[in-house]
Amino acid sequence: MTIPAVISAYVLLRIHHLRVRQELDIRAGGERFQRKQAAYDGIWRTLNDINDYGLGFIGDINWRKVRATQTGSLLAASPEVIGYFNSVTGIYLTTPQTEEETKKQDLEITRLMKELWNVMRKDLYNAEPLSPEMIKFVGPGNKTYRALAIWSKNRALLEKMGIGDLEGLRKMDADQVSQKTGIPSEDLVELKSMADRELCIWRDFEKSDER
Repeated sequence: MTIPAVISAYVLLRIHHLRVRQELDIRAGGERFQRKQAAYDGIWRTLNDINDYGLGFIGDINWRKVRATQTGSLLAASPEVIGYFNSVTGIYLTTPQTEEETKKQDLEITRLMKELWNVMRKDLYNAEPLSPEMIKFVGPGNKTYRALAIWSKNRALLEKMGIGDLEGLRKMDADQVSQKTGIPSEDLVELKSMADRELCIWRDFEKSDER
C-alpha cells in the first residue's frame, strides 16, 4: 500500500469514527431528553395529586410514588425544576390554621406551579414562557364546591359516625344520619350525589391513565 493510500485509509477510518461518535452523541442526547421528559411528567403528576382536593376523600398520597418522582428528578431534572418541586411539596407539608392561611397557601401553590410549567417548557423545548393568565388549572364544578362546603362544616360529626371518605358518603343513609346528627337531610343527599359523581370521575381517570 502506497503512502497516499495509507493516508486515504486513515482519513476514511477517522471519518467513520467521527460519524459513529456523532450518532452515539445523538442517541445519548435523545435518551437524556426522554429521561428528562419522563421525570417532568412524573413531577407534574405528583404535584397534581398533591393538589387534588379529592385525594383526601379517596386515600393518602402514595409516598413511594413521591419518592420515585424525587429520584427521577434528581437524576434528570434541572436544578431550577427541582427547586420548584421542593417548594411546592414543602408548602403542602405545612398545615394552615385558618381559612385565610388556606387561601394564601392555595394562591402560592398556584403561582409556583405556573412558574414551574414555564421552566419545564423552557428546559425541554426552549419554548417561550406563557403568561400566568394562559395557564389554567381545571377544578371541580359549583355543585362539588357546594358539597365540599357542606363537608367542611359537618366533617367532625360525620367522621364520628365513621363516614370519612367518598365511599362512606356514597353508601350512607341520608335520613338516618340526619336524625342522628341533626345535619339537614338535603345537605346529606347533596354529599351522597357528590361522592357518587366524584368516584365515577376518579375511576374513569384511573382507567385512562392506565392506557
